[in-house]
Amino acid sequence: MGSDIMKMEDGTALERAAFTMAISVIFHRLSKLQSDDLEEIYTLAKELPTAQSEEEVEAIRSAMLEILDQKHSGVRAFELASQTPEKLQKWINYVASKVLELRKAAGITQMELAEKTGLPQSHISRIESAKLSPSRVTLEKIAAALQCPLSQLDPSA
Repeated sequence: MGSDIMKMEDGTALERAAFTMAISVIFHRLSKLQSDDLEEIYTLAKELPTAQSEEEVEAIRSAMLEILDQKHSGVRAFELASQTPEKLQKWINYVASKVLELRKAAGITQMELAEKTGLPQSHISRIESAKLSPSRVTLEKIAAALQCPLSQLDPSA
């Protein structure tokens, strides 16, 4: 079949093969997620058709990828990968409490923080409730929106 794909001049067979492989990878990653992560992916997918700008689409896409690929969602995730689950959860809990504390101190809602960061509100909620390990990029967006140094959210930054 591989040689047949290469012989196709219009590329449709190659496109179908690539699409099939992409769906297979996505299905595999979805099958490994916990139910709350699956629910978040579903919620984000429902937000896509209502996105008002390319930036919103990119924020939703980024949030979905962060959930699908949590082990590879940023520099911090790589640093934490070698740590015990207890230490990772302790870090996630710390970040969650700091994001919540600083957002409330700024007097803004989750929705307002979401708008300032370009992230979906549901993503902010999952970070604040320690259900998601945020990537470094996400923490940088939150720090910028809250006008604080990254080190205030992540002391190892």
